[in-house]
Amino acid sequence: MDLLVKRKEDYEAELAHNSDKSEMLTLYKELTAKWETLQAGRKAQDPQGMEPLIKKMEKDSKELASIEKQLADLRDKENEMKHRIHPFRDYMKEYDMLKMREEKLDQLLESVEIAKAAEQEKIPHIQGKIASLSKRCNSYVRNCCMDSETAERS
Repeated sequence: MDLLVKRKEDYEAELAHNSDKSEMLTLYKELTAKWETLQAGRKAQDPQGMEPLIKKMEKDSKELASIEKQLADLRDKENEMKHRIHPFRDYMKEYDMLKMREEKLDQLLESVEIAKAAEQEKIPHIQGKIASLSKRCNSYVRNCCMDSETAERS
């Protein structure tokens, strides 16, 4: 505490000898007094001085309420759209599954057609073999029949 008292006395002595610092302290005290007076005047200001601020605040409140209502309406519409879209999502999933099945069936059909074409290419060769075997069988049967006729005649 003694230290603070000594510092105060030193500052006061310095202020007494330095006119610039003394004038600055005086101006600071005046400015502080004016500021306090201004603050007190604002606090004691009549309600009519506050009227424009109150009106602006009411207007802003109404605008805010309107915006909040619009926001609530938009959220309601969003929810309604979500409920409407939900069945379409199910249809899209079903469509995607059907599309995959169709692609698999197309692949299967293509492989069947390839196998059919390969079998179709083999048909002439097999028919040729059948014709050849048929001729051989006919010729064998004729030879057998001839041999038996010849054996009967003898």
